[in-house]
Amino acid sequence: GHPDARYRVALLLATDPDHTEAATSLLIDVAATGHALSLDLLDAHPEHLSPLAAADRAHVLARAAQARRAENEALAFLRAAARGGAPGAAIEYAQALVARSGDPEAAVWLAELADRPAVGRHRHDRA
Repeated sequence: GHPDARYRVALLLATDPDHTEAATSLLIDVAATGHALSLDLLDAHPEHLSPLAAADRAHVLARAAQARRAENEALAFLRAAARGGAPGAAIEYAQALVARSGDPEAAVWLAELADRPAVGRHRHDRA
């Protein structure tokens, strides 16, 4: 029932278009407690919470979890960020999975792909 934990669950739900309504309800509930991040996300998207907006925030949480070496938490948020369309999250998620499996050749290919400007990435870029 902690507001920050409920916010994190709402982000995981919101990256899936089939669950944005449930995520929005949960965010409203959490925002009512004064939770600043929930309020900010709802204020930024007052008419419709987009999976991409949630994915961008999930990506930030994934990186914070990686910095704390909380790998399972990082994977959960990376997966959600990738599903929601956060630029680069899918490659980072794949890299994390490959690192777990120990396939050095796949890791090299993914790293090269991550560093190379890719055709189609522009669809997610914001001007």
